[in-house]
Amino acid sequence: MSVEIDLTNNSRDLLDYFKNTWQADFAYNGNGSFYDSTQAQPFSQWGAGTNGHSGVVLEGDLYYPIGTGGGLSSSSTLDGLDFGHGYAGGSTGPFSVTSDLHIDLGGAAPDAMFNEALYALSHGGNLQQTTLPVAPGVSVPFHGLYDYFAEVGTHQVGTSGDDILYSFAGNDTLTGNGGNDIYTFDLHGLGTLTTDFTKVGNDVVSDFTASNDSLIFGLQNSAYDTYAEVLGAATQQGANTVFDFGTLGTVTLDNVNKADLVGGTNLFLV
Repeated sequence: MSVEIDLTNNSRDLLDYFKNTWQADFAYNGNGSFYDSTQAQPFSQWGAGTNGHSGVVLEGDLYYPIGTGGGLSSSSTLDGLDFGHGYAGGSTGPFSVTSDLHIDLGGAAPDAMFNEALYALSHGGNLQQTTLPVAPGVSVPFHGLYDYFAEVGTHQVGTSGDDILYSFAGNDTLTGNGGNDIYTFDLHGLGTLTTDFTKVGNDVVSDFTASNDSLIFGLQNSAYDTYAEVLGAATQQGANTVFDFGTLGTVTLDNVNKADLVGGTNLFLV
């Protein structure tokens, strides 16, 4: 089940928000806390952050097998993650943030990837795979939230203004929702990543408008580093334009004529 990422005016450039706003102000490094930890499980919240700074709050029916160190149990139900500023709740909760970004997790059960991503988030705000200490002299790699997005896929929904939406390495559906939007398929994430994506996956842009919106491709592959090569990978399939980049993935533009795509006008390379 894919997650839905709902942008706001504060997070309308998704990856830039994560790196330069949320992560830059995330001062916490620990395991986070559950609310209400004095009551019987399930807990209703998990939070991580320093009061007054960036924080993240997970809500759902959360079961944690105390003493195992294995993360949330698969009997948990994940409702949503909120990223924002002005974190409150300390180590006891209830936890809150002024939300800049809501991620609807759709009632999914946590898997190993999600648990690793949550651990990486709370230990320094890591969003991609990283290596963290788990015992004196022992460090192990943990996947990050972007890896979880690649695993389950995303549906990103923009604001009514101008947004920048990104392909992760899985199957993404991008909906700009009005405005002059930029749909980005760059393995560098426009310079926001610590580790490049390896592919774009099989993505769909549901509301691209050739007269207002733009596409950015950065596939870091000599086979697709010119306008002619990128446009050559596109075919008209019924009402849709479909780019097929082989092992790197596909991008489908719903209800778009290929003839309306012009390199340097509404399609750009980085």
